[in-house]
Amino acid sequence: AERLSREGVLPIGLIGEPWKDQLVKDLVPVRSAWLALCARFKQDAPKLALSLDFNGIHLDDWIDKLRAGEGGTAWLLQMSSRVLNKKEELRADKLIGAWLRQLAAAASGVELTGYLVARDAIVTMAPLDQALAHAQLGALVWLWRRNLDKPLAVACKTALALVQGSDPRGTYNGGFELTGEVADECLARLWPDFAALAADPEWFDCATAMYRPLAEWIGQHVEVRKLEAEL
Repeated sequence: AERLSREGVLPIGLIGEPWKDQLVKDLVPVRSAWLALCARFKQDAPKLALSLDFNGIHLDDWIDKLRAGEGGTAWLLQMSSRVLNKKEELRADKLIGAWLRQLAAAASGVELTGYLVARDAIVTMAPLDQALAHAQLGALVWLWRRNLDKPLAVACKTALALVQGSDPRGTYNGGFELTGEVADECLARLWPDFAALAADPEWFDCATAMYRPLAEWIGQHVEVRKLEAEL
């Protein structure tokens, strides 16, 4: 914070002091949580090689950011954005990458716990069953392959609103002080409003097939601890 002040990034003089104090309040809990996790998992662990076949579609990749220590091996990641909404509920769209990591590790027969440190919370993800993970990842690969032939009638946040019992219409169209997902130009070109999206015969099936497993995973295998700002 002092360095940013000297570099002129923050406002100069007394006006800049509240900015500096707020920066420290926001970032100290995040840094402290990260250092505590690194102290539990002190050793770097080798990357996990993935080699999975899904009906002729072969997936080769790596899972990195692995560390070993207390409780075995886990992956640790940080993200600069927040994962909680105004109701202090997890934003599922922020956890898609972490979910895919857990599915891929479990599908390969490796039990991994995942830890994600965000600006407002620590998310802990338990290991998954191998057979279920392989089936769910295979279903996603199949949907990905279908999407190469024709864009699937689905929008991420709107589909999550549907499967989580929220308002998919408002999520897509937007409203007062709310930017709808239709602001994405690619989506707007195909489905200019929610009525057009919902009229597609594949909308409901694609939305539930792709995002209901994500919502169920969050409810069953994910724990969250909110980070409190330093006083």
